[in-house]
Amino acid sequence: MELFDSLLIFIADFLGQHLYEGIFFAALIETVIPPIPTLAIFPTAGFLAAQQGISLSGVIPMILLGGTGATIGTTIIYLIALKLGRTVLLRYLQNFRISEKKLERVEIWFEKYGDKAVLNV
Repeated sequence: MELFDSLLIFIADFLGQHLYEGIFFAALIETVIPPIPTLAIFPTAGFLAAQQGISLSGVIPMILLGGTGATIGTTIIYLIALKLGRTVLLRYLQNFRISEKKLERVEIWFEKYGDKAVLNV
């Protein structure tokens, strides 16, 4: 079994045993470790909540905890990127054959259309 598959199984098991804490930590982890899809976490949590018969008043804390975990995870990624800077980014992107020139083209495009692109996502 691959690492990614075993990580998803671990998250599903953790959510089953610790639903509220699991949603917080899963949302935090999925924003820090990009390959973990959000669609694997929140539908699983919703399914488990329905199986456990959790009412709407019990679902609201799940939503808040998921949002808080994702916000903290996004803040962590932002602070890491802010600290490491462009030099580390360029070094990392070269592994994927993305040059500095391509990055500059993306930055120019994002400065021109970024607000509309982010709004539409």
